[in-house]
Amino acid sequence: MAMVRARFCEVAGLKHNLDPFGQYLLGLLSLLPAMQGQPMSEVAKTLPLDDEIREALLGTKNPQRVLLGWLESCERGDWAGCDAAAQTDHLNQQELAKVYVDAVAWTEAALHSAG
Repeated sequence: MAMVRARFCEVAGLKHNLDPFGQYLLGLLSLLPAMQGQPMSEVAKTLPLDDEIREALLGTKNPQRVLLGWLESCERGDWAGCDAAAQTDHLNQQELAKVYVDAVAWTEAALHSAG
């Protein structure tokens, strides 16, 4: 799931004039608390990240968090949340859905080739 988030954020970030590397890290690291069993507030302070990315990981609404926020709503099946994010942040949900499907396929291919 972290790889899907990372790839989604990277590719969608490119389409929204956001730093793809920063977006990739945001997506990848967004699940560290689940992986490490620690709250994000503890995990984030140990990572050498740009302040805006760190704040986005902590849940602060900022431009860096827009795409991850939409994706989190999508993962929960919170379609009203997806609609609200799309309207507020001027997102094309059809485009984001395609990026998501492509990210899932990319991740499956990467995991399949790894082993």
